Amino acid sequence: MDARNRALAFVDDDGRWATLSTMRRRRNRNRLELALRIREAVLAFPHWRIETTHLGTEFMRATIGELEIVRTTPATPDFGAPASNGIDIWAGRKVFSMWWPDGDVDDDEFEIVAFATGDWFAPLVGGC
Repeated sequence: MDARNRALAFVDDDGRWATLSTMRRRRNRNRLELALRIREAVLAFPHWRIETTHLGTEFMRATIGELEIVRTTPATPDFGAPASNGIDIWAGRKVFSMWWPDGDVDDDEFEIVAFATGDWFAPLVGGC
C-alpha cells in the first residue's frame, strides 16, 4: 500500500482524520449490527430439535452447515445463566453467545458474551 492509500485509510467517512477511538467505535458498531443480524437469522430459523440434558432440562438445537446452534428461553433455563433468552453458536469451538431478557427481541437490552472473529457467520447472514 502506498503512502497516499495508507493516509486515506485513516480518513473518516466525513473527510476528517479518524482517531483510534473513532475507528474502535465504528468497529464496535459494525460488530453490534452483525450480532443483531445473527440473532435475527437464528430466531427466524424454522428447523429446531428439542433435546433434553441429563438433568431433564429441554433446549432447542439446530445445525446449519458446520454450525451447531443452541437456543434457550426462560422456559428452558441454563444453569448458571439468568432466566432469559439466549443463543450459543459453535463452529468447532464456541464462537458466539448472546443473552437478552424475556420479552420483545427488539429491546435494546442484550449482552454479547462471546463473539469470535472469522467468517463462521456467513451461513447465517451471507457474505457480509
